Amino acid sequence: MPFTQNTHRVDETSRKKIAADMLNDFVKEDYGAVSKNFHSSLAQTSTKEKLAEIWEKVNNQMGKYVETISVTPAMYGEYNQLKLRCKFEKDNLSFYVVFTQEDKVLGFNFLP
Repeated sequence: MPFTQNTHRVDETSRKKIAADMLNDFVKEDYGAVSKNFHSSLAQTSTKEKLAEIWEKVNNQMGKYVETISVTPAMYGEYNQLKLRCKFEKDNLSFYVVFTQEDKVLGFNFLP
């Protein structure tokens, strides 16, 4: 069996920028911009209204966003993931962003 190599270069810097931009767009309540790097499957289910609802829930529970404390890369199954640990007025919260091999956002979540 011949050896095959994945020729897609993982660009962690690019993924960090995409995730940071997403978070900043949430903070600015620019929900159209939040979804600009979404994979087509996520884009189909993530309307501006749904993104606004998610951010409103985060703000109601955690207060306003203050700053990003750390950024940690990880794997989520076969996908690359970034965890942005964020400080909000009331407590800290992690913003997880999962990427496809093509650096499109496949999913995201806010978790304690």
